[in-house]
Amino acid sequence: LDVAGGFFQKKIVLHSEYGVVIGETAASTTNGGAVLSLNDFKFIYRWQNSDLLLYDKNGMQLSQVNIDPAEPLHKLEEYALLFSHAWFVSSNLSQSKADLKVA
Repeated sequence: LDVAGGFFQKKIVLHSEYGVVIGETAASTTNGGAVLSLNDFKFIYRWQNSDLLLYDKNGMQLSQVNIDPAEPLHKLEEYALLFSHAWFVSSNLSQSKADLKVA
């Protein structure tokens, strides 16, 4: 994870081991929704209390994960969790698309 961006908006960027950008999101300062791009998918996410909610670009909820750590998470830990969960969801979506093409 890398923090990048300009004067007005910072981004959190996920790079591969070769430096290729895999995903990115705006660094959110509130609990409002933000856009996450990962593996050619766009998601909307938001933190609600101790839940991470992930939506598709049309606003349909894809997942909800309850996070109840013993200690509050650091911001970069939150983004690591966000990207890893979105990676899992995007992998399932990719598999579903592949299954539809075969059928």
